[in-house]
Amino acid sequence: MDYTRLIPSIETIPANAWFFWVLGIASFMIHILLVNAVLGGSLILLFSRLRHAANDTGPEYSPLTGTIPVFIALAINFGVVPLLFIQVIYGHLYYTSSVLMAVYKISIIPLLIIAYYCSYVHKAKVSSRTVAVAALAALIVILLYIAFIFINNLNLMVHPEKWEHYFDARGGTYLILNEGILYARFLHFIFASIAVGGLALALVSRFREHRGTPDAGASIKPGMRIFAAGSAAQIAVGIWYLFSQQGVVITALLGGDVVYTAVFFAGICSALAAIIFSLKINFRFTVAFFLLTMLCMCFTRAHVRIIETQSYFSLKDIKVVPQYDLLALFVHFASLSPLAIG
Repeated sequence: MDYTRLIPSIETIPANAWFFWVLGIASFMIHILLVNAVLGGSLILLFSRLRHAANDTGPEYSPLTGTIPVFIALAINFGVVPLLFIQVIYGHLYYTSSVLMAVYKISIIPLLIIAYYCSYVHKAKVSSRTVAVAALAALIVILLYIAFIFINNLNLMVHPEKWEHYFDARGGTYLILNEGILYARFLHFIFASIAVGGLALALVSRFREHRGTPDAGASIKPGMRIFAAGSAAQIAVGIWYLFSQQGVVITALLGGDVVYTAVFFAGICSALAAIIFSLKINFRFTVAFFLLTMLCMCFTRAHVRIIETQSYFSLKDIKVVPQYDLLALFVHFASLSPLAIG
């Protein structure tokens, strides 16, 4: 079957595609940082709960308890924007992929509500070890499920040659389970979350220490060490993730395209620098290099998507029908929406 016949027509957009592409990267970076903080913070708290026989979570990890619900709310709100931008540019691919796995995709909504409730149960029942462990475990399982579904969704989106499997699973239950790249990407996400969770722990503790909270500084060093360990593990898994890519992607990132290669290696170098400074408990440079790493890797992620779809789609193929007045209103209200969380 000629898989290109399965690809829907491209919708028009109100401004240049590169405008939405850049905004999508910037908004995704904020969203994924918050998601990483939620999952990583929850894993750290669960580890602490299981490690300590007493009812407390261990003084070094307790600052995260009250921040998880806040991070979830922010992650959900900031997740809307990059989702809108990917639909604007890759809508004809993204929607088709979502339909193929519709049952799993739609289940995300009720599960996310349950996960949000679990974070508040943990916070409210912090003195009850059994309830807290159960709530955290449920929260983590749900977050991992959602992450795996989105990884499947985004992978299937750029591989329309796999869409013909719809005719074997018309009920919206198609998932890709036999490709190593999915598990490499999944582990890469998990270790990134552990790293960000550790850094969030250190930053929250530093903030509480500056406000005069007793013993808040005890969490700083453990948090920075968790960040360093998670980042190192992420780099190791990243090698597997890189060489699980298509040959054309590997070639482009390892010298085939000057820009793509420069951005990719800048992300690796800044990640190593962030690890070094985190071991020295240097907040300023750790955060600076970490944010640079995130920015480079978010751009690399977008570059990979361009490479993967180049045989059947280009941003230049999207027809622009200017509507700058409506675009200005959209940008204005989109920028205000995260401020309305409270």
